[in-house]
Amino acid sequence: MEQSEQAGVPSTGVIGLGDIGRGLADNLLGAGVALSVYDVRPEATDPFRPEAHVAESPGDLARHSDVVMVAVVNDAQVRSVLQGADGVFAQAAPGTSVVIVSTIATSTVTQLHAEGSAHGVTIVDCGVSGGPAAAASGELVCMVGGTAEDVERVRPVLDAHDCGQVTPVHGPYGHLRAFHRQCAPPHELSLGRTAPEPAGSGGPGAGGAVPVTRPPTSSQPMRTSAWRR
Repeated sequence: MEQSEQAGVPSTGVIGLGDIGRGLADNLLGAGVALSVYDVRPEATDPFRPEAHVAESPGDLARHSDVVMVAVVNDAQVRSVLQGADGVFAQAAPGTSVVIVSTIATSTVTQLHAEGSAHGVTIVDCGVSGGPAAAASGELVCMVGGTAEDVERVRPVLDAHDCGQVTPVHGPYGHLRAFHRQCAPPHELSLGRTAPEPAGSGGPGAGGAVPVTRPPTSSQPMRTSAWRR
């Protein structure tokens, strides 16, 4: 796999160059991270061609990446890029991490975690808040679900993107989606506020509270990629 120009940051691929994915890719490239990109729309990948590896398929991207960020629209698209003979799971090296930025069902995250594990691929559930403007400026709030080890493995990539806040929510996979649904509306999440973790999540201080902070300048609700087929 390729080594990032920025020491200590794994080579990274971004699948889906819509509202969120494009901002992620721009910031990672600007930080000197060895970057691969994939999108079904040539007009989305062409601007990255001089400096990044433009993959021919999700599997091609996985072969060039230690961390794969998935920023597509829905459950079906997430499955389509991860599964199949030329999907990420089949082509990624053991130890690869997949960060799912897309907003998808809790059950899908859990199922993909089990399928990825069979290939030696870990899944990190990463909800983002702040919208396209925050993605472009590196001010996204990233709420990251997974084991402590899995979260720490992808943290250098999130730090390279300069996320405004990275909040680990450890515990069983998929609980972060439930956490999003149960916590206060986006406009009520402000600096220093907390929201309860879902019952039975096994996260830090289970039954207590997990901090969710948002840059005070951002008031946009959570958005995902506008990747179109």
